[in-house]
Amino acid sequence: MREVNGKWVVISGIFLIALSISSFFIFTNGTHIVKIGGYFDGNSDEAQVGGATDVLVKNNIAYLLDASDGLEILDISDPSNIQELGQFQKDDLSFYPRKVFVSENIAYFAVKYNGLKLIDILDPSNPIEIGLYGNNCSILDVFISEEVAYIAAGENGVEILNISNPSNIVQISNYTDNYNNTWSLDFDEQNNLLYVADRIDGIEILDVSNLSSPVELGQLALESAVEIDVVGNFAYISLYDNGLSIVDVSDPSDPVEISRFEDRIIKDVFVNGTSCYLVTDHGLFLLDVSDPVNPVISNAYTYQNSAGGVFINADLIYYANGYAGLEILQIKPTNLNYYLAGFLIVPGLIMVYFGVKLLGKLNEETKYMENIVRNY
Repeated sequence: MREVNGKWVVISGIFLIALSISSFFIFTNGTHIVKIGGYFDGNSDEAQVGGATDVLVKNNIAYLLDASDGLEILDISDPSNIQELGQFQKDDLSFYPRKVFVSENIAYFAVKYNGLKLIDILDPSNPIEIGLYGNNCSILDVFISEEVAYIAAGENGVEILNISNPSNIVQISNYTDNYNNTWSLDFDEQNNLLYVADRIDGIEILDVSNLSSPVELGQLALESAVEIDVVGNFAYISLYDNGLSIVDVSDPSDPVEISRFEDRIIKDVFVNGTSCYLVTDHGLFLLDVSDPVNPVISNAYTYQNSAGGVFINADLIYYANGYAGLEILQIKPTNLNYYLAGFLIVPGLIMVYFGVKLLGKLNEETKYMENIVRNY
């Protein structure tokens, strides 16, 4: 009986070892999003409109918009030890800084109720305001191309500005229709196409090859369009509390919705390759859009604190997480097969070891008894 138990211990151990080796090949590696760094100076105030609202990264410098602190310029070369280089702050920035765009040595940021601000950032330790444009409207987004600014001007539609002289910004043209609530835009510089997200009109595609007379090429009615990112032939549009709409814009005169990802509130959208990052009211979600007709969730980071924006640079995720400030995230493998194989192989080896020892002990006792019997 003791010999049978010893054999079964060895057999069970061998089975676990074989199972661990099999699991290594059967189970694939998963991934998860982890925080590798962050910046929070403790000044974000929940009484304000909402902490960190947007972020843009260039050359190891992050430009962070914060409802309490204004524009913060951060050295992010070491994500585990972020250093503030400088800050631009004015009382009127508490009226919701929305979006930031950096071109050469100037940061342009749209402040919802206080216009478009131009900040000289040549010396990051001493950012200086060098221009301001306001037209008694909300300024919600900005895109810069050479010496031209395209701004989403809320009820004023789209405004196109000459910014060659920051101290004297001049409107080149203004595109409006009967109803406007323009929130966001993206620009195809090669084809002179401006893609507009409007909460009333949906997506509008404008030909701006003639800056003084933009022409609408196509439109698709969508409810509550607030953010847009265009990559290739597809526009990814946040419909705020109506999910994400993916629109085929290969024919600008006839944009067609090809799929929709239903979710609660989506505040920002950023597409990088075949990955679409969504800032929602319950965290950061990553969609696999390799097949735009069938977007699927591939990852999530569920910690959020009134997050407002996201920016992707190389393999790092820069997350403007509201009252928590800036968080730097990275997608890392979970190595499920390694963990599972390790979990099984250790007890398997132990069982084989002790099983062999037990069998050896039993063999010694058997031989000892056989010698006694022969001598007797």
